[in-house]
Amino acid sequence: MDRHFLAALFDPKAVLLLHAGAARTEVVELLAARLAAASAGMSRFDLRAGAPAPSARPGDALAVLALPDEDVEAALGLAARSGCGAAVVFAEHDGAAWREDWAAAARRLRIHLLGPAALGIQRPHAGLDASLLATPATPGGIALVCQSGAIAASMLDWARDAGIGYSAVVALGDEIDVTVADALDFLASDGRTHSIVLYLEAVHDARRFMSALRGATAAKPVAVLKAGGEPGGGPVPRTAGYSRASFGVPVPASLRTAQTHAGAMFGSRDVYEAALRRAGAVQIRYFLQLFATVEYLASKHRPHGRRLVIVSNGTGPAMLAGDLAQEFRVALPELSAQTSERLAALSTDGSVRPSNPLILRADVAPALYADALRVVAADRGVDGVMALFAPHPLVDAPALTDAVAAAARDLVKPLFACWLGDHTTRPLRKVLNAVPVPTLRTPEAAMAAYATVASYWHNQQLSMQSPRSIAAIGRPDVEGGRMLLDAVLAEGRTTLDDAESKALLAAFRIPVTQTTVTRSPTEAIVAAQQIGFPVAMKIVSPDVVHKSDLGGVALDVKSVAEVRAQYAAIMDTVRAVAPDARIEGIGVEPMRRLRGSREVYVGVWRDPVFGPAMAFGAGGTQVEFSHDTTVEFPPLNPFLARRMIERTRIAEALAAADESEAARVGDADPSTAGLAGVRTGQRLAAVQAILVRVSEMVCELPAIVELDVNPLVVGPDGAVAVDARIVVAPPRAAADRYAHLAIVPYPTELRRDWQLRDGTWCTLRPIDPLDAQRVQDFMRGLSESTRYFRFVSTISELAPRQLARFTQIDYDREMALVVVQPSDHDTGGRGSNDPAPGERIVGVVRYMLNPDLTTCEFAIVVADALQGHGLGRRMMQAIIDVARAKGLERMDGYVLANNSKMLALMHALGFEDRADPEDPSMRLVSLKL
Repeated sequence: MDRHFLAALFDPKAVLLLHAGAARTEVVELLAARLAAASAGMSRFDLRAGAPAPSARPGDALAVLALPDEDVEAALGLAARSGCGAAVVFAEHDGAAWREDWAAAARRLRIHLLGPAALGIQRPHAGLDASLLATPATPGGIALVCQSGAIAASMLDWARDAGIGYSAVVALGDEIDVTVADALDFLASDGRTHSIVLYLEAVHDARRFMSALRGATAAKPVAVLKAGGEPGGGPVPRTAGYSRASFGVPVPASLRTAQTHAGAMFGSRDVYEAALRRAGAVQIRYFLQLFATVEYLASKHRPHGRRLVIVSNGTGPAMLAGDLAQEFRVALPELSAQTSERLAALSTDGSVRPSNPLILRADVAPALYADALRVVAADRGVDGVMALFAPHPLVDAPALTDAVAAAARDLVKPLFACWLGDHTTRPLRKVLNAVPVPTLRTPEAAMAAYATVASYWHNQQLSMQSPRSIAAIGRPDVEGGRMLLDAVLAEGRTTLDDAESKALLAAFRIPVTQTTVTRSPTEAIVAAQQIGFPVAMKIVSPDVVHKSDLGGVALDVKSVAEVRAQYAAIMDTVRAVAPDARIEGIGVEPMRRLRGSREVYVGVWRDPVFGPAMAFGAGGTQVEFSHDTTVEFPPLNPFLARRMIERTRIAEALAAADESEAARVGDADPSTAGLAGVRTGQRLAAVQAILVRVSEMVCELPAIVELDVNPLVVGPDGAVAVDARIVVAPPRAAADRYAHLAIVPYPTELRRDWQLRDGTWCTLRPIDPLDAQRVQDFMRGLSESTRYFRFVSTISELAPRQLARFTQIDYDREMALVVVQPSDHDTGGRGSNDPAPGERIVGVVRYMLNPDLTTCEFAIVVADALQGHGLGRRMMQAIIDVARAKGLERMDGYVLANNSKMLALMHALGFEDRADPEDPSMRLVSLKL
């Protein structure tokens, strides 16, 4: 697609202002004055005065509508006949009564509509200001997308004084057509946009949003300030919404309150944080951080880690910044020996003492300060530098600022500054901002800005993961698990009992304790004797959610007498506290008190917008009060699971226990000392595997609504689920087996092995982000003619942004299949996550959805050495099959008119072809699916 479907909105070839007589004169004249400066030119048309002249190229013009609500639909019709492909609607009122009609008209007329209740759009480089924002933006590289006009107006007003420029400003309004996802999709490929700032209030289509956000972050930094959304706690986020169209799992009214810890603990704020982190975005928590982050994104360099060096002309600011670094989880590494030597050599009087923070004299000379910045920035163990300056009567502050500005232009590491004070330092901050060096007033704001933007690199590692729905750790008994849930639902039940819950976990290869349900004290005694003391005893009831809270659990029961006493005590207590609860008996199971064990928690619940979410953290009876949990979305792979664990405090306890066990094994027998490293990480590895397995369960069984595994006891020999509770509901019928997920798993099922005409074998599989270098090598190996036929260009390699765009795809809205063969010179991804070690790419075929979501456009290229072997035909048939399975209606493609071999292949596959009306050198080929 040469031109994005929102090009008429962001880059129109003509602008048409539509109004209705004297109605809304003030707004019309304001817009007319602003649009007059547009480089595309502006024409005014009075709706009641006649028909507008059509634009030169249909679909390329932008209509700006400022008229009464009742005239909007008619104006859209005229705009469509005038060649407008987009419209900005400034409704007279809120337009509530007309929105559905306007949206339907926009779809029918193929006009992309921004608004209503929008403050419009600005494209400063083109002089386009189709907005009612008070301040016009100046040209720059940051795009601002806001779901609030007030926030957009505030950002523009602030940017004027801060010297920040924008590539685009969009105040979305009610999003009846153009959504935040659409805007992100355009800006991801916009050459004028270097980074994106998003103010977000709500998401309406989670999968579309995640797809667009992940695509944008793959190309450039995206910073998001999310407003609204409660933290975990209370039933508010769980009381409704399970039957939303996007993930429609209808839940009976009796279940619309939380029945598990997961359902009770987590709210929409937790889910949005997980979504932004998984998409690779930079999350901004406070409005003040938004400004600081914008300044940072406008600077030349961005950090690739959290290792920071602080340089200050005084002790106080440096120590304060050092304390803040710990709070914001920013590392202050030790300087290398070489760096320390170079710093010490900067002064003859010994006043420069190498350390981090590096504290210089309060009256430091400007040249010395700048040289110190250059030295520490060259340290390979440093990711960024913070320069602090406090005014001093013996320091020429303007000269020092100029020296820092000069040094900043040559640094290869990110530098940001904190010039404390205001009266004397305010003009100096403008000097640094102009470099640009992001410069803030306080250490708090500076450290928060660095920590926020430094998380971009970390989150990018998460966004690049493409987890498989079924991991390579042994296939679970998916069908057995599905039959168990079907049986429970057929009985009209929505809660699995303890035995059923553990059976489902076991089907997915999660170790569980075996529970014997007893219905009398005598049965409990027999079970305990068979199991062996000590045992644990727990009430078995579908109506008792948290057993310990109601006195329904007895631990470490060591004798027959205790079994009899505890049986009676548990029954009496539960009946007194919950007289209406159905009691099926008391479960007896082994008491898991492993030496060096820890209790952790794994949970699942269904968010009304984003669908299933997973939680992990410290477990046990105090799980809801420990505040040590983190949230992630399925599907998970080992990398994502490990990062999920590392975000919690309990991870430190698990790691410490592993290290202690490794040391103990090594010390006990000198001959086994070499095995200590092998044992290190056993607990972390066990939890990691179980998180991946729970993720598989959630992906493959959409009936699961809530799940608790608490506690999961983790010891030196692995992990075992001691208690489990699962809530289910009938899943909605869907053609897509993963329709309940916000993130589509890597489609392993598409992998195929083929034998070519010459007898050689190859493998077709979906592309993976770790294929980036393989794709680059493939490009470099193509002949000039093959590259020209594919790209209508002779480029020999792809730019980093293009490479990311081609390999970091969202499998829901596009598909790319690669054909690979064995290679002795593989340069692809490294490490255990590499999907194809020792392989080279010999062909790529892909499709991308068109804006109508019912048709797609394809592209294909085959290595020169394999052309004529039937590979292209098989690749095309494979991508056609995928498009048909997705329910698409038509596949289109553009082929150079002189590419006779490709046209012959298209005809053989049943494609029709015709001349491209806009380019006679191209043929448009189409296949009805």
